[in-house]
Order: sequence, then C-alpha cells, then structure tokens
Amino acid sequence: MADGVEVDGGRRLNGGLIAAGVLAALLLIFVFQNTHDVEVTFFFWTFTGPLWLVLLASIVVGLIALELATTVVRRRRKK
Repeated sequence: MADGVEVDGGRRLNGGLIAAGVLAALLLIFVFQNTHDVEVTFFFWTFTGPLWLVLLASIVVGLIALELATTVVRRRRKK
C-alpha cells in the first residue's frame, strides 16, 4: 500500500507535507486577520506592533523559557 498521494512524475506527497501546508495556510490567515497595532507595556518599556507579531514573540519567549526550565530539571536529576 502506498504511503502517500501520488502526484505528477510518480513522486509521492506524504501526510506530513500536507499537514505542513494546511498549517502554513492557517498561519497566513491568522496573520492577515490580526494586522492591527497593539501596545504592550512590560515594566517601564512600551512596545507597539502588529498583534500577530506580538503573539509570535510571546510564544517564542515562552518556548525558550520552557526549554530552559526543562534543561535545569534534567541537570538536577542527573546529579
């Protein structure tokens, strides 16, 4: 049984590539719908930018914090 959908030239399009395409399309829709500027205040700094960029930056900072926290926990368990 085939692992993907056959496209021209006999190449196969697998499920991961299809899922990535769908996620990319959803991300573009999200970006185009959230272009208005928002103001974010953090302590005494104030930033202004498009909502999609503020959310993306927040997600990236959160993922970095999560990675640092899990690294610290792993190192403590190894001792």
